[in-house]
This record gives sequence, C-alpha cells and structure tokens, in this order.
Amino acid sequence: MSNATERLANEKHVQAFLEKFHESSKPDWAVLMEYFADDAHYQPLVPMRDPVQGKKAISAELERQYQFYKDCECVIHSIGSGDSKVFTERTDTVTLLHNGQKVAARLNAVFDIATDGRIKGWREYYDSGDMQKQLGVTAEQWAQIMTQ
Repeated sequence: MSNATERLANEKHVQAFLEKFHESSKPDWAVLMEYFADDAHYQPLVPMRDPVQGKKAISAELERQYQFYKDCECVIHSIGSGDSKVFTERTDTVTLLHNGQKVAARLNAVFDIATDGRIKGWREYYDSGDMQKQLGVTAEQWAQIMTQ
C-alpha cells in the first residue's frame, strides 16, 4: 500500500470509529473495541488523566463516561494524517444525565494507528477551563469528575 493510500485508510478507520461511537445514545462497546489493537491505550484528557491500557480498560473508561451523559454528537471539523498518526479537530456535544444540560467540547485528538490498521493509541486535548465554566464547577470539582 502506498503511503497516501495507507494514510487515507487510517483516516477512514478513525472516522468509522467516531461515527460508530456517536451513532446512538449508548454505543455497543464490543463493536467499538474491534477498532482497537489489543494493546491499545486511551488518554481522555492530556495531561490531567493518565492513559488507560488495553481494550478492557478503554471500554470501562468509555462506559464510565456514559454514566454522566448521553447522546454524544460528534462534528469533525478537520482530519489529517501523517505516517501512523491521525489528527482530528471536532466538537462533541453531550446531554448531561442529571439535568439535561447540553455541553459542547471543542477538542483535538491524536490517534496512533498500528500496522494492522487498528487504533493503538488515542489522546484527547481540550480546554478543561471551558468545560468547568459550562458545568459551573471549580477546578477541584472538575478533577473529581474526571477521575471518578
């Protein structure tokens, strides 16, 4: 496969994952994990959170997040790739379960792609101060939410 063809395939894999992740109010965790390499890692907020390692831990972390919100809508503003990395800029909008409030996060994510085309790493970067403001919480409360 040529480098350009491989990069396009990697981008399509990440797009397909994001579409599957955001297609319903509660994703099918088993189907989502098929997009990941067995030794994958996920870091939901760099540098505030440590990465979780392995598909089982990634699934558990994503399920943990869905205890706080539903209906995660994703709009990809841009996507690009180089070598074994895919970069996305997107807005994720969720509905909080406890009060129905909609919260939007503009974020960047980096996906590391394994040689077999599956996601080996996923890191997300966003303005946690903006999230604190939308939620009306302090930095300490935000840290608790992120690490529960």
